[in-house]
Amino acid sequence: MIRPFILYTLGKASRSLVLALASVVAAGCSTSQPGTVTGSSVTTTNGPTDTPPPRQRLIATVDGRVVTMQQLEPSLVEMGGAVALEELVLDRALGRELAARGRAIDVEQIEQEQVLVLESLSNDADEAARLLKQLRRDQGLGTHRFESLLRRNASLRALIAEDVLVNEELLEQAYDQLHGPTRQARIMSTSSLAECEEFLDRLEQGERFGDLAVEYSNDISAQRGGLLEPTSRLDPSWPLPFREALWTLDEQEVSRPILIDDGYIIIYCQEHAPPSGIPMEQVRDDLARLVRLRQERILMDQKAIELVEQADITIFDESTRRTWISPRDR
Repeated sequence: MIRPFILYTLGKASRSLVLALASVVAAGCSTSQPGTVTGSSVTTTNGPTDTPPPRQRLIATVDGRVVTMQQLEPSLVEMGGAVALEELVLDRALGRELAARGRAIDVEQIEQEQVLVLESLSNDADEAARLLKQLRRDQGLGTHRFESLLRRNASLRALIAEDVLVNEELLEQAYDQLHGPTRQARIMSTSSLAECEEFLDRLEQGERFGDLAVEYSNDISAQRGGLLEPTSRLDPSWPLPFREALWTLDEQEVSRPILIDDGYIIIYCQEHAPPSGIPMEQVRDDLARLVRLRQERILMDQKAIELVEQADITIFDESTRRTWISPRDR
């Protein structure tokens, strides 16, 4: 089963590992002194006289010495200030967009987002819960950030709902990907045609394709000897020239160099696998749901990028400014 991963996290996974605290973004004050980020309203109230200012808040003690938020702030801002700021920008933009359309997100919609996340991880409830726990730990998704992500997903899904397209062509693509014939292939990818010829010469001399792929290929699959997941004929996630070439090869046959983008690939067709034999009508409802989820994910990403790029953002903190990357540039 192919699982569309639908948890919308801003930024690359490596940038999401940090704990993006709200106090890091707002820095607990409204001025634009070094080390702070302005642009978000902060409401303060008079608390007890023994309550320390936010930046002096006690975080921990190490060998009997206190660690305050002020001491951690520079590192936290460098690690995740831009991510936290971007999430805040998107959350505010979503709130405005929903209000303008007279829409609101309820608890049921947020709970449904968690159901979708769990379903995308595993069919087994216990395994899905374990994987979600691991995902949250790996990406620094504590209670606040995880709940915000679910609300963000629900908001984006509501805003793009009317734009989702489910037609027969997309259903046939999904059916072919899930139940049609597949090809298991290995590839070698390089920017040099001369390397392709050298690769083929060594292959003709009896060396193994997988061993040579490890040596020559610049694709991420090189570490697996160029081995790819089984590929269907209509799967749009693979370039058309690759699929067309793969479907002309017999088992154990090697292609000539194929030009793709600004480089070349050589394909080794390892195995042909037959279709599942399950009629399309038998799984039509499941296919429609899968296509809808895929379309929603694409449209949600596009909407999020659009809203963030439309925001008028001024970043005063140098560390945040250095790590800020426009969503469209990722």
